[in-house]
Amino acid sequence: MIYYLFRHGQTFFSKYHLKYGKKNDTAEIIPEGIPKIINIATKLKEEKVKVIYSSPIKRCVQTVEIIKKEFPTIKIIYYQNLEEEKVSRGLETFKDQTERIKKFLDEIKEKKLEKVAICSHGWPIAVMIALLKNKHVNRLSLLNYPKCGVIVTIDAR
Repeated sequence: MIYYLFRHGQTFFSKYHLKYGKKNDTAEIIPEGIPKIINIATKLKEEKVKVIYSSPIKRCVQTVEIIKKEFPTIKIIYYQNLEEEKVSRGLETFKDQTERIKKFLDEIKEKKLEKVAICSHGWPIAVMIALLKNKHVNRLSLLNYPKCGVIVTIDAR
């Protein structure tokens, strides 16, 4: 399977490297991040990706909706296990976060798709990258995630 992993479009918080705090579930993407989202849509269309799994948090929903406007035939599936990390808020442990992301990856592997796009958040994407590339995650893995609007392609065939 080829994975196209990307973060949601840029928000005020991501632009200025701020914590989301109480705005975690309601922060919106900002207009200046939209061109990068359109570039992602173009790439996914060129690669003939058929499905995006997305976090149900607002900034990811907005991101995949923009992609859907540019690429109407792509299917979007919202998946709770792709939501933002909860470690920094004390709502899950590092192990819990890793297990929920691993569960998601195991479930989509069973679908035997050729290509899949995934829209999520920094730490969950970092965990996916570590699991797909190294089969192992540690806390340093959390530093390895793309900027908003950048695709990481992993060929795990």
